Amino acid sequence: MKKFIVLFLFPLLAGCGGTPTNNSTSNKIIDPMLASKDFFFSGDYVYYADAAVLTDCATGLTLPIASAGDNLNAERRYTALPGPEMLPCYAVMEGYLRPREEGAEGHPVELVITRFGSFDTTRHCTPAQRLAGRYIDRLADTVSSRIVLELYDDYTYKITTHDIPADSYGVSEGQWGRLSESVVVFIVPNSADMLATVNWNGPELVLSETSSFIKIK
Repeated sequence: MKKFIVLFLFPLLAGCGGTPTNNSTSNKIIDPMLASKDFFFSGDYVYYADAAVLTDCATGLTLPIASAGDNLNAERRYTALPGPEMLPCYAVMEGYLRPREEGAEGHPVELVITRFGSFDTTRHCTPAQRLAGRYIDRLADTVSSRIVLELYDDYTYKITTHDIPADSYGVSEGQWGRLSESVVVFIVPNSADMLATVNWNGPELVLSETSSFIKIK
């Protein structure tokens, strides 16, 4: 019979599989305020009929944008762009997700822009930029164990460790987000948050010298 154990795994990943080095813990967030800071978003922005949406590169979802925050700045800069109106344009910004008002049509959450960055008419979202999906820890994938990380498009995650000889499972869940184009933060309950650097050839999430997750789906 399979055994399931709920535990917090990320603090263990940075040190497993070898002797810790000075760099092996550099992906831990010491400042607890970083867990509540605004996240980085990038995607194809479009504004029409007094409403704006962002097709989020990291998840593929089309998010409605709240009229609050720095969206007015984004709208003005979008309408000043050269070329035809109502065409998606790649944009970067900081913000956070919040539930929409009850009865609102479409996606149940909206993006509040707290600081708009810039538009780039030469770029668009591509499938290679999508981070949501399933990953395996390629450095810990052996005949005796497998670690699977699942990033969901609602910015939650689940990490499952399978002890193959014992046929037991350890599960940890939390939230994830981006701090920059290529840095992902994992908010770990009751522990220090963890950072991962994105290697876009994969993509691959590198947590430390001994923990690296490669996307498989």
